[in-house]
Amino acid sequence: MFNTNFFDGDKLIEYMKSLPITDEPENIYLNLKDPVAIMTHDDYFDREMHEYEKENGFTSTFFLLTSQIKEKGFDSSADLQLHYDMSRKEWIESQIKEFKTNVKKMPMFNRNHRVFWRENHLDLANLAMHGIKADCSLLNSKPFKLCVQNRILPIWEVPYTIVDEPYVDITKNVYCTYNVSSRMEDAFAKGQTPLVALFHPYLKDKTYWKKFFEYAEKYNYKIMNMSEFYEKYLKEI
Repeated sequence: MFNTNFFDGDKLIEYMKSLPITDEPENIYLNLKDPVAIMTHDDYFDREMHEYEKENGFTSTFFLLTSQIKEKGFDSSADLQLHYDMSRKEWIESQIKEFKTNVKKMPMFNRNHRVFWRENHLDLANLAMHGIKADCSLLNSKPFKLCVQNRILPIWEVPYTIVDEPYVDITKNVYCTYNVSSRMEDAFAKGQTPLVALFHPYLKDKTYWKKFFEYAEKYNYKIMNMSEFYEKYLKEI
């Protein structure tokens, strides 16, 4: 059952009060010129996907459900981040603690499981309050920092644009997510950047996840994971 009380309201108010005031009440957007392609996978670490990517000189980010880390395992050389499950009774601080216990590091980035989301200002502030530097739960926008009452939340939202093509198709099925473009290659051909893909391991035999890398090379995109993208383009803004 979805837990609507997923944060401590009093703590969130105090956190908002602590943020510096800006004279410009506007979101900050990343106007990226470089063609960048970021592959991400949700739920659990998949060794076959990781090995394929590593053998071909590619990289990706795995957003891990903390409830599955022990069962599924992982490779510490991969970019491993948090897949926050809001349907659990344990709030984000508990899931971060589980992540740190099992992976031996603090997650810097997050994507909400099943992309459950309440409101931008609440979800992003809650993540930032717990040390998350960037989130990837939203769709179809440039990377941005949200402005809330003249306060810039210290967390980037890096929306994804490609998801489990061709399995996710609004003309054939109904899911909590969608593809922005009818054809993945069109997004590359038009030079959209960054292109962030979400491909689930459990659907790997039904999707074109390998084609994402093929198109990236065909259209001269730089393939990066979330950590690399943050360090190069977001950290200093």
